[in-house]
Amino acid sequence: MKNFVHQIIQQSLLVTATFLVSLPVFAHADNNGEPKNGREDFVTFCDCPNNLVQNPSFESGTTGWGWYGGNFYSDTYAAQCGAKSGQFQITNGSSNSFYQTITSGGISAGTTLSLGVYAGSHDPWSYNHWIGIQYFNSSWGWISETKVAVEGTLPNMSYYTLTSTVPAGTYYINVFGYGTGDWLKTDMWCVTTVCDNATNGGTIASSQTGCSPFDPAAFTNVASPSGGTGNLEIIWIKSTTNCPPASFDGAQWTTIPGATGLTYDPGPLTQTTCFRRCARRSGCTNYDAESNIITVTVKPALTFTTTPTSPTCAGGTNGKIQVDITGGTTPNYSYNWTRVGGGSGSAS
Repeated sequence: MKNFVHQIIQQSLLVTATFLVSLPVFAHADNNGEPKNGREDFVTFCDCPNNLVQNPSFESGTTGWGWYGGNFYSDTYAAQCGAKSGQFQITNGSSNSFYQTITSGGISAGTTLSLGVYAGSHDPWSYNHWIGIQYFNSSWGWISETKVAVEGTLPNMSYYTLTSTVPAGTYYINVFGYGTGDWLKTDMWCVTTVCDNATNGGTIASSQTGCSPFDPAAFTNVASPSGGTGNLEIIWIKSTTNCPPASFDGAQWTTIPGATGLTYDPGPLTQTTCFRRCARRSGCTNYDAESNIITVTVKPALTFTTTPTSPTCAGGTNGKIQVDITGGTTPNYSYNWTRVGGGSGSAS
């Protein structure tokens, strides 16, 4: 036998109403075929950036978790990540669960969630066990769940994964485990949002010009953002810096509070301002899909002063009124004089 042997353990896990997962788990062995350095040499999934689950590996006991229909505690048995794992002894085979609420209204419908967890039981042949994600409305009314059957035999845990889309009306989201009897033991619960972001910001219209204060027509949606999956989330941004800005960094743009629709009405403006619509899909962090930039050009308000000169005597013809005009959208002004009362005169 070679000095270094790799053992490959492969399990196929049927995820309820989702997909079939075939997951290899590798272990190092010594010359006698025994696992080398115990569990530490198994390939593990212990890193979970942006995990929505608190105390996922039960290193703080059962803090953050609830349960009923059994006894639930933290112990070193079959631990995969860290020193502890969660141990659920089922005493009520018809009504039991351990669970954690991972969000209360914080995740939008249409968001895709990814779950990964180590799990196993002592007697998967005589009893059924499941782990998964459950969805509830704001009154804790049950909506749906996505789950996978646990078939791993302790003391070895298998790693289970599933993806699930948040249904409409969801407010509370739980991760859970339950079964019909025996024990269900788990470690390192990992739940993250899956980002399949929008790729095209669409098109908005249109650029306009007017005198201050100028109230432009509402911006219209020529083409909606597209690409990716999940619900669209919209923001509008504006800039008055070198409009349109030469750079698209955040320092040049300001998010407009409350502007979350496909169209936007900016209201009266007193300075030239650029606008852009940005989009992302639920579950994503960045608004990667950006529309074209439209510019509302605001010219200075039209102002004028009058300087009258009275005639030198009654009936004289050397009186005049001089009008000086500034601002407006063009220096080519037009004039319209109206004479009140009698007399004659000319305009130039």
